[in-house]
Amino acid sequence: MVKDKGIIAQMKKMPLGNSENIAQMLKKQFEDEIKSAKPLEKLIFPCYFNVTEVISQSYATSVEPLSEMVIGGRSSSYEAGFSSKLVLKVDSIDSKIPINTLNFRGFSIVKAGDYISALVPRYTSKSFDNHNNPMVGNETMKDTYYFDREFNKEELAIQLVIFDSLFIKGDKNILRTDRSVEYHRFKYS
Repeated sequence: MVKDKGIIAQMKKMPLGNSENIAQMLKKQFEDEIKSAKPLEKLIFPCYFNVTEVISQSYATSVEPLSEMVIGGRSSSYEAGFSSKLVLKVDSIDSKIPINTLNFRGFSIVKAGDYISALVPRYTSKSFDNHNNPMVGNETMKDTYYFDREFNKEELAIQLVIFDSLFIKGDKNILRTDRSVEYHRFKYS
């Protein structure tokens, strides 16, 4: 990845009015940067954990239809059920993985003491204007690119696989698989 400070320093050295060189330099910087981009499904990693604590949180949700919006007054709001989030405190089986908290948006019967495998998306994203695409309203279409990064101490899990108690002896008998609401966004197979 090209450092922005290097590009800015090079641009300051160029004579004024040299916009073609600046455009070429920015294009090269963009091309160099997206070379390391990967498809989102290639940035999902299975990790193994021992669950030490489970906190289940539920949140009420509501809907405010745009068709019933009131300007200067109070818009109608309707209860729309609830969503669930599990916060798992975990110990990684692999000492090189620093994750100690997993967030899982969905339901699971996972409990403290379980051995699990979690699919963890590990990426950063950058969006760039795509001037080759037609305008939509006043917005330019954006292309999004995904880049690998290191694991954080707290991560999102899109799938939990719960193993039986023989996991520590090397058997990986699957008891249950739970997928979060984000699972299909990652097109993982």
